[in-house]
Amino acid sequence: MAARIQLSGCHVQYEADGYTGILSLDDELNHKKCGENQAVVSSGYFEQMRSKAFEVLETEAAEDEGKNGFYSMNNHEGFHAMAQCEAGLNGCDCAKCIVEGVDVVEKECVNSIYGQIFLGLCYLSYEFNPHEFHGDGGQNNGRNGIGKIAAIAIGGVGLLFFVFTLFRCLKKKDDDI
Repeated sequence: MAARIQLSGCHVQYEADGYTGILSLDDELNHKKCGENQAVVSSGYFEQMRSKAFEVLETEAAEDEGKNGFYSMNNHEGFHAMAQCEAGLNGCDCAKCIVEGVDVVEKECVNSIYGQIFLGLCYLSYEFNPHEFHGDGGQNNGRNGIGKIAAIAIGGVGLLFFVFTLFRCLKKKDDDI
């Protein structure tokens, strides 16, 4: 019998003596979960943001900044990512495992807005929240600029109408005197 519990910043694995079960203790893929495909930003921009988020995790692990194998990156253009390595795994091996997890994401979770990758020595998780995304990702194609110009034009016409009406009222008072 074997079990594995992965929480944010905590990892517990149990395997009975002599059990040759489902959990590997190397860079082998134990389990993956890919979410729904994104349709909020262009595919190329989405992949670029995801890659930058994963780069942060890889760099932190390689530099082994005393985080005990837990690395996270919050809100890079709507991306949240975390990686966790087995206790006692050195920074280089942890970074290598994270790179393996990223490879799985890039091959099997191509445009998924969230994913979880369980390898034998590390865990990688990410999610994209479109409500926290601040860029346009090449999707707006100038629509926001046109909207702003239209709003300014309508406001200008309204202001001219107000000034013209005020001028007529003042002129009418002058004629009455």
